[in-house]
Amino acid sequence: MAKGFFDQLWSQQPHPSVAATSDSAGTTTIDGYPAASGALQVMREFGLDLENHRSKVLTCDMVDVADVVLVMEQWHRHVILSEHPHAESKVHLLSEYAGRSGDVADPTDGEDSVRACAEELRSLVALVATRLQSDPA
Repeated sequence: MAKGFFDQLWSQQPHPSVAATSDSAGTTTIDGYPAASGALQVMREFGLDLENHRSKVLTCDMVDVADVVLVMEQWHRHVILSEHPHAESKVHLLSEYAGRSGDVADPTDGEDSVRACAEELRSLVALVATRLQSDPA
């Protein structure tokens, strides 16, 4: 969901001064799974289509080429850094990178939970996009 919001926001920038791309990968997933039906429905409400989204595992190459790796939960950061200690300076909690604090928990109980998570992600991603425009480092 965060990738969808970022791509949507970034494409709406009139003349971005920074080139940015995004990707989505998990620390404990299996490649190839579609987005959950609740996520599909909620994201449609935000004007985003996740029909073609498929899960993928975060790889060493992805971490190595990324300038910034944003994670939703602190334990995701711990897992990534345990496998990629050299990446400590570029792996951040999404909320902290956006100037806030706290984990963004994966939704667990239906569309209301998914919607609350999506709204939080949209807000945080908007702050990240603003930060990247003003301070790309």
